[in-house]
Amino acid sequence: LDVEIKRVEKEMRKMEKTIAVLKGCNVQYKSQFKRAGDADVESETKAALEAKNRAVQVKVNQRANDMKDFLKTEMAKIQELNDNQREREELASKIRIVEESKATVEKESELCKESSARIETQTLKLRREVGRTNEDAVNDIFLAEEDFHTKQVINNLALFA
Repeated sequence: LDVEIKRVEKEMRKMEKTIAVLKGCNVQYKSQFKRAGDADVESETKAALEAKNRAVQVKVNQRANDMKDFLKTEMAKIQELNDNQREREELASKIRIVEESKATVEKESELCKESSARIETQTLKLRREVGRTNEDAVNDIFLAEEDFHTKQVINNLALFA
């Protein structure tokens, strides 16, 4: 019986030691779940990292806004360049039309000059002819007047005679 009591007491001591070890482990485990205080190293690190994260997020947002503005500006410039290109093409087309019209007008002008030169030569010929005709008409009128005067003189002489 004494042996049995010693064995049970020994086993009881082992059990108490095991319980003490388990309680110690349990306390350590529970302490890991305690709320960290403001003075704790981990909470300070966490606060510093959150501050850095906010700063980085602000920069990211700022860069994103800058990129949006840049893209808007780029799109506006591209549109402006396209408008300028279209306007340049329209002006080139108008210049071609004006040059073609100019060439046509120059051809017509040349034809008109040639026609004008022919008309001038014909006019000169006609003036000469009219001049000769006028001279002939003047001579005819002069002769008709002389004939008329001569007839009057003859009639007057015949009346006096």
